[in-house]
Amino acid sequence: MYNSGAILTHTDAATAAEMPRSTFLHRVHGRRSAEDYNKGRQLLNAAEEGILVWYCDTLQKTGFPQSVKDVLSI
Repeated sequence: MYNSGAILTHTDAATAAEMPRSTFLHRVHGRRSAEDYNKGRQLLNAAEEGILVWYCDTLQKTGFPQSVKDVLSI
């Protein structure tokens, strides 16, 4: 709505988008959201992450909790 000219000020547009004005200005100038930024940095996809969580949870329940070093090697 801001780009089409329906809303004239940054403050009004941020209010309409229900976000802080500073966040709105960052997005207008091309900054990605933290969620989008972090998606690009993930080492595992969702399926691989689910399998790893299941495996570690199963080991934990059977009395063999994994250390960070063990999980990294898996």
